[in-house]
This record gives sequence, C-alpha cells and structure tokens, in this order.
Amino acid sequence: MKLELMEEKETQTTTVKVDGSVDTLTAPELEEYLAKVYATCKKLVLDFSGVTYISSAGLRMLLKADKAMNGCFALKNLNSDVREVLELTGFCEIVNILS
Repeated sequence: MKLELMEEKETQTTTVKVDGSVDTLTAPELEEYLAKVYATCKKLVLDFSGVTYISSAGLRMLLKADKAMNGCFALKNLNSDVREVLELTGFCEIVNILS
C-alpha cells in the first residue's frame, strides 16, 4: 500500500500530510520523500491525521527525521491508536507533538 503525501510550505515551516499506514513497506518511501524536504525547510511538521497505524519501522523513521531536522520536527493530528503507540514506546518524550 502506498502512502499519500501532500506538502504545504510556509515561510519557516513545511508541513507534510501523511495518509495511510507507516509500516515496514511504506516507511522507506516516506523517509526517501522527507530526505528531499530536509534541505529546503527550517522546521518540519508531519500531519498524521490520515495515519491509521505506525510500526517500529515508522518509529525509526521518526527518529531519523527528528535527528535530520536537529529537533525542529513535530507531529500533529495523531489519532488515538497512533498516539497510544507513541506514548507506550516513549516517543512522546522524544518527538515534539503539537496539540
């Protein structure tokens, strides 16, 4: 299953809306897409309103994104299932989550 990605740029922030599951099959696709975005933005926000599931491969991709953006990285619009995975794994302590 492919992810649907839509990018929106503002002055300092690039927001990427992600739709689908972020798992072993799709995390590399998202990581490759974001690698192109890192160089062109000061702050990166992933809008996860359309993400229904995240696996350990997706969590690793989030760590890489946070590291690549030197902490100028955030997630927003998490559904309850994805939020629960992030809370249980401690990612809420590592990755900035916007309300």
